[in-house]
Amino acid sequence: MKTIIKEIIIVLLLVLAILLVLGVFLYDYIPMNKVVPKIEQYEAPNNIKEELEEIIEDNQNTMTPIIREINNKDLTIYEKSKDYQKGKVNPFADTSVNTITNNTTSKGNSTQNNNSQAGYLPNTGTK
Repeated sequence: MKTIIKEIIIVLLLVLAILLVLGVFLYDYIPMNKVVPKIEQYEAPNNIKEELEEIIEDNQNTMTPIIREINNKDLTIYEKSKDYQKGKVNPFADTSVNTITNNTTSKGNSTQNNNSQAGYLPNTGTK
């Protein structure tokens, strides 16, 4: 009796799996009965178009290019503050060096590691 019930359950599961696989493969061929209405494209009223054109024209007339100049005096100030380094591809890039130094001290059976890292947040070794 138990084997018959088990076989019936297995057959039902196989039929369900076959139906799911067929449903996935034939999903594109299932006809859709919904009719999607066509929507007209929005067009702004003439007065808004005119205002936008006026704003664009005003902005184009008032826009002036921003010119920035760095001379030798500025470069010497940046060199003194160490914000500028000669010979680099990007001489104004961050010049702080992140170096990791491991100092290992052995005392008998115990070993201490002192990690120090130059930068904004030094590594204190704690989480």
